[in-house]
Amino acid sequence: MTDLLHNAQAWLAIAVLLLLAEVMTTTFFLACLAAGALAAAGAIALGHGGNEALAAFSIVSVLSLAALRPLLLRNLRPIQAVRTNVDAIVGQQGRVIVPIEPERDEGRVLVGGEDWWATSANGDDLAADTRVVVVAVNGSKLTVRVADED
Repeated sequence: MTDLLHNAQAWLAIAVLLLLAEVMTTTFFLACLAAGALAAAGAIALGHGGNEALAAFSIVSVLSLAALRPLLLRNLRPIQAVRTNVDAIVGQQGRVIVPIEPERDEGRVLVGGEDWWATSANGDDLAADTRVVVVAVNGSKLTVRVADED
């Protein structure tokens, strides 16, 4: 084991194996350890001993886990998930097909070719053929407001 600590090629092999494993996990944890292994190989190549190589491995691994990994995760991972199903309806425009009368709790809108029960966001009555925007989905009922005229 001591011979491995003094061998730059062994540290390089460890770095390559860690990077290959990182490709499979994409957590950037193993990449930080690979950076530490590269630092250890560099220490050996500069003529330092096994203890200094182990120290370089430890220091660079910890620093890259603390500083580099959060940066990589923030910049290389998608920030916003794709909205699907009813979540994708919020913000879409539609048209009132049955007048919305909140006091009678009835009204229907057509959004994206689909017929939905709807209620007014501000409690106003909305006549048929009024253009609306979906502001929320509550179960199977949409909450809508009048669309801004462009």
